[in-house]
Amino acid sequence: MPGRQLRGPQPLGGQPDLDIRPTPGTPGNPNPAHHPSLPRVEKRSNVRVAGTGFTEGRVKLGLRVHQDDEVASFVIRDRRGQPLPLHAAPQHVAELEAGLGRAAGEKWLAYETTWTRQNGVVFDTGLTLERHTIPDNGFRVVTVAFTHTDKRFDQDDYIYGVSVIPGRHSRGFRIALGPGATRRARPAPGKTARRSPPAKGRGRRKR
Repeated sequence: MPGRQLRGPQPLGGQPDLDIRPTPGTPGNPNPAHHPSLPRVEKRSNVRVAGTGFTEGRVKLGLRVHQDDEVASFVIRDRRGQPLPLHAAPQHVAELEAGLGRAAGEKWLAYETTWTRQNGVVFDTGLTLERHTIPDNGFRVVTVAFTHTDKRFDQDDYIYGVSVIPGRHSRGFRIALGPGATRRARPAPGKTARRSPPAKGRGRRKR
């Protein structure tokens, strides 16, 4: 429906409201899971859409990946574990490039799906890349953006986040872009923050 907002009244442009965290792996099944000999990697993530005012309806989303990357599979599961039907939507690539840009060695892939309140705002995702060129000691940043199909990435508001895929020998890390990204870290359990002692000569003045 025309005029529908992502999260109520929003300024134009992107809102960093996709919190993308890697799903913890196990020693026998690390995350991301690199194929032992082929350039194939699977990245599993937990994604949360910040805010509570997201309007249900038809949405479009884009993935910005390296030009050489081949997406073998891309799956989004809702809070009930049900997969959201994803349909390739190359007609949105031009506006993704115009609105969010891309480097010479990158490309956008676009999809459409339908979101309802029953799906929730927390999702499990799985992205498998084949024939990728992620350096073993490096990493790859995948940008994710979405909005409703009655909006445009180059003219209206949208939501975005980033996912980091470490190379075969690199350790994973997360780039915090959401509302809580600037929160001060709390002390570890059992420890309290200590204040530095006052400098000499700066004690309380005697009266």
